[in-house]
Amino acid sequence: MSTEKEIRQWDRFYADGDKLMRIPDPRLVRELANVDPEGKAALVLGCGNGRHAIWLRRRGWHVVGVDYSREALVALLDWAREEGLGEHLLTWEVDLKDPIMSFLKEFKGKFDLVLAWDVLYYFNDDELHQLLEWLPGICAEGAQLLIWARGEKDRNHNPLFQSSDGFMAIEKRNHNHWRWIFKLNPNWTEPTIDERWETFGHWNEHYYLIRSGLK
Repeated sequence: MSTEKEIRQWDRFYADGDKLMRIPDPRLVRELANVDPEGKAALVLGCGNGRHAIWLRRRGWHVVGVDYSREALVALLDWAREEGLGEHLLTWEVDLKDPIMSFLKEFKGKFDLVLAWDVLYYFNDDELHQLLEWLPGICAEGAQLLIWARGEKDRNHNPLFQSSDGFMAIEKRNHNHWRWIFKLNPNWTEPTIDERWETFGHWNEHYYLIRSGLK
């Protein structure tokens, strides 16, 4: 379960409008470019201020964005109103490490896509296992799960990096470790995992793009 300290730190981050990113990750754009969103719903885990939730709405997806930062969700909804995208866009303030059962009941069988972009490496193994256990309850038949996670070799986000107060300390995982996590959850198909290095400006990123689906 996330601590109050972690949540407050993210609230402070998202309250600073100058820091908010509004451009969707080009890797995600490429991944979903040929997917027809008509009549489909997407769940964005750890949605932040909405750079991917808004992009999905522009393309026609019905979207639910989930985050434990109230400031992040306020920024997302303000952005959606600016662009007239509030219809078919919902937000839910919840800690994904301590899922609320009413959330499952409200959205049972709804989602065709679950997006976890730049978020699951904050989870320990037990929290990841729990998440993959309860997600199927809110997914439609044949739903797809798409994860982007930094690898243990990432040069910008070193696994030992943390600020003086411990913020942003991240547990990294390797290719085989992700496969092992999925083996513990028989509801999901064997994941395909692309391990890549990419350079964005001055950033060198080592990451895993993980695709799975509901059996």
